[in-house]
Amino acid sequence: NIGIEVRTIRQNILLEDMLADPKVQLQYASKYSGSTNAWKKWTGMNETFRKLNVKARRAAEETAFTAWVNGNKKRIEKYGTALNDIEEAIRGTWDHLYVSRYLSEALRNIELASFASRAARLVSRQGEDGSVDTGALKAQAERFFMNYNAPTDVKVAKAMLKHFALKVDKAFYPSVYGIIENEFSGNIDAYVEDLFEKSLFISAERVNCLIDCLSAENTREAALQEITTDPAVLLGQSVEAKNAECQAVIAPYYLQYERGHRNFIAGMMEMNKGKAMYPDANSSMRLTYGNVLNYKPKDGVIYDFHTTLTGVMEKEDPDNWEFVVPEKLKELYKKKDYGQYAQPGQEIVTGFIANTDITGGNSGSPVLNADGELIGLAFDGNWESMSGDVIFEPALQRCISVDIRYVLFIMDKYGEAGYLLEEMNIRK
Repeated sequence: NIGIEVRTIRQNILLEDMLADPKVQLQYASKYSGSTNAWKKWTGMNETFRKLNVKARRAAEETAFTAWVNGNKKRIEKYGTALNDIEEAIRGTWDHLYVSRYLSEALRNIELASFASRAARLVSRQGEDGSVDTGALKAQAERFFMNYNAPTDVKVAKAMLKHFALKVDKAFYPSVYGIIENEFSGNIDAYVEDLFEKSLFISAERVNCLIDCLSAENTREAALQEITTDPAVLLGQSVEAKNAECQAVIAPYYLQYERGHRNFIAGMMEMNKGKAMYPDANSSMRLTYGNVLNYKPKDGVIYDFHTTLTGVMEKEDPDNWEFVVPEKLKELYKKKDYGQYAQPGQEIVTGFIANTDITGGNSGSPVLNADGELIGLAFDGNWESMSGDVIFEPALQRCISVDIRYVLFIMDKYGEAGYLLEEMNIRK
């Protein structure tokens, strides 16, 4: 999986710098989290596809569908080309989709190049009097530099350019590799160092200086010309140009794929008449229902349906930033100061699992009981649930939620924000 492979490299660079500098950790926490969420999903999906034998199960469905279609002349006329259309579309897009994925995952994640090319597009939209919207550029720059660390980006740029060159055929290289070859004798490190040294977009100070030049009539044209030759702009533009080239090749095949997929689904619905079929719920409000219960992922292993604060303490690892437990929380645990959020003499429940569905974008979704009362917030799924977008296995797949009592406990006892609870209707 291209996403797993490239993100592993980039995430390791980010994490190393985040652990070394608290400022970088604040700047990149959201970026790192967003990247790892997809990484974990794809990793779990691949693992579960193998475990559930998804490929063979899908192949068996297609074999049964083909046999059913071929058993009737009218069905052949209606659905005979469905699977061929899908296969031809996938084969036709493969080479360019492969390149496009590497462009997106590797080169488009060089932050300076992406910012510089966006800025260049922005300033190219001149008014009738030749003026430039420097206010928009200034706002864009302020947002960018708030969460940007150039030394980290230098490491990422070197790693991504090298990895792309290793994985993609030279015939599909963006034009910037010609610059690297001709002007830097193929030395990617030297190219990146030069780019970050010379670019107009490397710091807020340089961008502000550029804005001053764009604002004055006597320096505007020279500044605009300098932007067109800026090395970061050229890198970003070359990546976007190659990606646009790939998308132009891919686009016609999408239409063929959609036609084949539409006919395939129509045929499957006819073949399985009377059987409930999953609707396409994309971009819609969704409801999933089920039960809170444990599960058995493999022989000899059973995971309970809930966890407690004791588990948080057991997992504490002061050397791993993801498992550091705050001192105040440890004190509350030692004193068993749980207030109204745990039964007398019992541990406070932190989370629970249920056989409800979960997918990307579900984090924070409310979990309601049969009476419509909020009992938790969904935030993740187990490894087995990562394949849920393709196949759902109720015996293995679980949605993981934080117990609402633990949320209230953290607000009240740990965060000392009990006044917020006064605004709530808490059922006991």
